Amino acid sequence: MIAAESSWGKSMIGYSVLKSAYDSGMDCFIVDTENATNYDVLRITKGKGKTTVYAWVYYAEYSFDGTDVKMESASHIPTAVTFDTSADDSDSSTYDVIEYWIPRDGSYYAKDIREKFPMLLWGKAFDVSGASLQKEKCLQKELQHHHCSKG
Repeated sequence: MIAAESSWGKSMIGYSVLKSAYDSGMDCFIVDTENATNYDVLRITKGKGKTTVYAWVYYAEYSFDGTDVKMESASHIPTAVTFDTSADDSDSSTYDVIEYWIPRDGSYYAKDIREKFPMLLWGKAFDVSGASLQKEKCLQKELQHHHCSKG
C-alpha cells in the first residue's frame, strides 16, 4: 500500500504515487486530518506530452471529536486525471494537472463516461461494487491517522 499525508486536492496530484500504486497492484491513499481519498486505478494511458489516469475515486470527509471518527460526507465517482508529462522528468514526483474530470449528474452521467473513458473501461467505470471496499479502506486509514479504533 502507498499512503501519502497531504492535502493535494485537484490542483496537483502525485502522478508517480498513483503510477506506483497501479504498477504494483497496491492501494493508493491520500489522508489528512479531515478527509481520506482512495484511488482504484483502472488504467493509465500515455499520449504525447500527457498521461491520463482513469480511476474510481472514493473521497470521504470525516470529523473527529477526540474519541470517535465520524464520516460526514462521501462520494464515489469514476474520474480521469490528465497530467502534463511533457517534461518527461522521471525523477519528478508530481506533474501539473491539465484536467481533473468527473461525469455530470443525472441523464448526462452514462453519456459522459462513454465519451471520456476508453471503451474497454466502460464496464469497470459503471461497476460500483468497489465502493464498499474503498469506503472501509478510507475509514480504516482515517482511524489509524487519529490513532483510534472506532468510527
